[in-house]
Amino acid sequence: MKKAEIILFAITCVAFIMKIMNIPYNAILITFSVLLLSMLYLAFGFALLNGIGFRAILKKGKYNKISLLRIFAGIGLGFIFSAILIYSLFRIQLWPYGQFGLQLMLPFLATAIVVIVVFYIKNRRQFLKINIFRLVIISVLSLSLYLVSTDTLVDLYYGDNPEYVKEYKEYLKNPEKGRPEYYKTN
Repeated sequence: MKKAEIILFAITCVAFIMKIMNIPYNAILITFSVLLLSMLYLAFGFALLNGIGFRAILKKGKYNKISLLRIFAGIGLGFIFSAILIYSLFRIQLWPYGQFGLQLMLPFLATAIVVIVVFYIKNRRQFLKINIFRLVIISVLSLSLYLVSTDTLVDLYYGDNPEYVKEYKEYLKNPEKGRPEYYKTN
């Protein structure tokens, strides 16, 4: 599953670059890659975050050395990662409630970081080190998405069409008027 996680993360990064460059089908690619990565964390977080491979999920012997606390921690961390990824997707796509969802989930992520770092300092286990790496990557990306203003994202995505940027920013200030017409390409 580690390979699937890396591949989906790489596809998400490429899709985000495609979105910035305004290459067609970026929205579909970024949506599916983030959703698949989110489902991976939600469904298999207990195994993935404890270093158990996909083929060994159903083998009972793989869970003998793992405590029940680690299993529950993997489930909780998988849920946090999944929710953070979904809200990051909403923020990237400029969908409603992306900012609110990140604001809601970032304290849970910060709590998870503190707990895992404290346990790592006490135990120095390898699986904690790998999860710290995951936490740092997801924290940096989600925090940067939270801190970037929507106006900046609109400028980044649609900078080649200033009329549309102006209309979209007006829409963001006054959404009752309705969404602006997307610029037409010939």
